[in-house]
Amino acid sequence: MIFKKKCLLLLIIILLCSCAKDVTVEIATNKKVNKGAPFFVLINKNDNIVDFKKITPDKLQNQILEDTTPLYLSYLVIPGVKKDITLKDQRGDFSVFFMLQDAGTKVNNWNFYIKEPSQKFYKFTLDNNKITLNKQKEESYVEDMFF
Repeated sequence: MIFKKKCLLLLIIILLCSCAKDVTVEIATNKKVNKGAPFFVLINKNDNIVDFKKITPDKLQNQILEDTTPLYLSYLVIPGVKKDITLKDQRGDFSVFFMLQDAGTKVNNWNFYIKEPSQKFYKFTLDNNKITLNKQKEESYVEDMFF
């Protein structure tokens, strides 16, 4: 009986530990992105698709300025300098927002929703007109989850 309880407890611990993992988000830009000006990348580690679809660049800015309990992790990106971000113990969906000067106008895919992340690595490559998501370092393709 004690053996069964220990096995069950061990199984529960293994399952709980396997749900969380570190996720690396790499951001690569050229020097001309955002007219050469630094910009912020915001990450919501606990996002849901309903809230994500409602967000516009203006709403996000207002939410960040008014919010006393930060929902977003913010990172400063300097064009031409690679930025690596590690999300420790990531559980569930997350979203990435690029706060560019022309977000939502010239660059229509300024935000990304990552549903049930199965990879440990996500690379965003920014050029002057688009943002490309590569899930693996060797492959390069445009993700179809843009909103």
